[in-house]
Amino acid sequence: MYLKGIKLFSIAFVTTIISIIIGFALILGVYSLPTGIMNKHVLSSYQSFEESYPNTTPRVMGGKLDTFTDALMLLTASYEDDNSIYTKSLLNKRYFNEELGPDQLLYQIGKTLSDDRDISVEGYARYWHGYLVILKLLLMVSNYNGVRFINGIILLALIVLLWRQYCINDEKLYITPLLAIIIFINPVSIILSIQFMGMITVALLGLFILAKYRIYLIQHSLMLKAFFVVLGSLTAYVDLLTYPLITLGIPLAYWISSTNIGVKSNKQIVQDICLYSIIWGFGYIGMWFGKWMLATLLTDVNIIKDAYMEIIYRTSSQMGDTPISYRKVLSNNFKYCWGNILLLLVLFGGYVSYKKHKDKELLKFDINKKHWPLLIIAIIPFIWYFLVQNHSYIHAWFTYRELAIVVYVIVVFYCLGNRKKA
Repeated sequence: MYLKGIKLFSIAFVTTIISIIIGFALILGVYSLPTGIMNKHVLSSYQSFEESYPNTTPRVMGGKLDTFTDALMLLTASYEDDNSIYTKSLLNKRYFNEELGPDQLLYQIGKTLSDDRDISVEGYARYWHGYLVILKLLLMVSNYNGVRFINGIILLALIVLLWRQYCINDEKLYITPLLAIIIFINPVSIILSIQFMGMITVALLGLFILAKYRIYLIQHSLMLKAFFVVLGSLTAYVDLLTYPLITLGIPLAYWISSTNIGVKSNKQIVQDICLYSIIWGFGYIGMWFGKWMLATLLTDVNIIKDAYMEIIYRTSSQMGDTPISYRKVLSNNFKYCWGNILLLLVLFGGYVSYKKHKDKELLKFDINKKHWPLLIIAIIPFIWYFLVQNHSYIHAWFTYRELAIVVYVIVVFYCLGNRKKA
């Protein structure tokens, strides 16, 4: 057992170090690209930022767009100064104004060509900003609206690829939970906000790789463990702290339900759930710490201290001087997804009615005790909300998407219970 633990730690450590090296190399690469054409495309998109936080679905609260952070990402991507490439890639500076949010600033610059004396520079070095690897390349050929269009193509392509792979694997039961989470996360707001696109992309890519290379990963358990480490590392690399846990919960629920249930004992399944969650967390935390270490060692800014202070704030149960209870955190997150849940219930009710009419035997729900460990995965979002209460309360309008894990697990659980007996 001790030797297995050492071996697992070694795999997780080496995989994380490799992820840090590759991630840093990619960031260095895109920071070497000329920003002139990027800046031109960013400024040509200024009209998209006339309104802050517009809602794509006014009657449903979960459809708000994050124009604030999208503008921040665009201003970071197009920023240029005389520092070395490695300094720029570690400090991730951008233009900002103390009185205006990034979206308002971008709108004013594009509309009036504001004098540079009204603009300051600020770094945002706590994050890897790995999205820049793709965003900078896209801004070489397109503006913000073009990037949104590409988001739509990518999301649709991932859905089609997964659908096709499930058909190849004879795992059509996973198509329903896939569509359920896409509806739940509000795909229109995902496509129109590059801030929100990262996590669903990583989650769906994780699902596709697990489905595509299922047999290989079953036969090579070490590669499977390394894969979950990479998922965690990639999440920390790309994300600006939106709804990161779906890159763990959704791929994990698929893997456990498609390979472990009916093969392993409930005890072994619970152990696997804990194991993969821990190694995903190792990659996630390790990747974060890698950025802080590199930035602190290679620049004159103490990013470790800055990150520590932000962690203390985001994990607190306070919002300013106002205390935040865990109940309020949960209530605030559920508030933003009731409309999505209602829509899912209506659609799922119609689907069940159709299936019952078509094949009555199929809808005889059979609760198998071997399926119950799967529900443990549905607890993951609630653990996150407890650990990161401040952030989950203030940003509930997008952190509610962590609950997509619950939706996926419940639908998979139901579909497993309705599967025809072989």
